[in-house]
Amino acid sequence: KTYKVLISDLVDLGQTKWNPLRCTANSALSSHRVNPHQSWKTIPPTLRREVWARDQGVCTYQSPDTNKICGARDLIQIDHIQPLALGGKNELANLRLLCAAHNRARAEKTFSPSAQKD
Repeated sequence: KTYKVLISDLVDLGQTKWNPLRCTANSALSSHRVNPHQSWKTIPPTLRREVWARDQGVCTYQSPDTNKICGARDLIQIDHIQPLALGGKNELANLRLLCAAHNRARAEKTFSPSAQKD
């Protein structure tokens, strides 16, 4: 197989296996209870499913120029609107779905040396 086909197959497998929207009510994850002592960096599975359901599994980046929503469905990641490193929390209102490209661009903009200057 070509790399393009292989990557496509891997993305499909990942979506099938780990997409929270495909979880059934009887899955082991849906009975998961949040441990109040778990790492502050961990987003509980129940909260992950809420973010995926709210954002419908697509990148929610909105272009400031055109107001168009990206809507990509590949390489989707959960992003903290207010980063954890800057005091953000693992709360539904602080989480959104972004594609890898928009998540990376946002992180570079937020954490680049030029962004740190006041």
